[in-house]
Amino acid sequence: MTDVRTATDGFYVALNAAFNGDAAPMHEIWSQADDSTLLGHFGGCLVGPADLVGQFEGLVAAYRWPC
Repeated sequence: MTDVRTATDGFYVALNAAFNGDAAPMHEIWSQADDSTLLGHFGGCLVGPADLVGQFEGLVAAYRWPC
């Protein structure tokens, strides 16, 4: 369970950084493998680091806190 907790905690630290304008932690924690996948909250499925980088940068642009 520790690995799951560590991964979850790391994700939320990175997500909060993204909300504050810094996508770098999301890039660091996500797999760089060709089959890395994101099932996004807006629907769709992104596969591969190139697509994921764009998604994280879009997240930063759209949801910078405070609104």
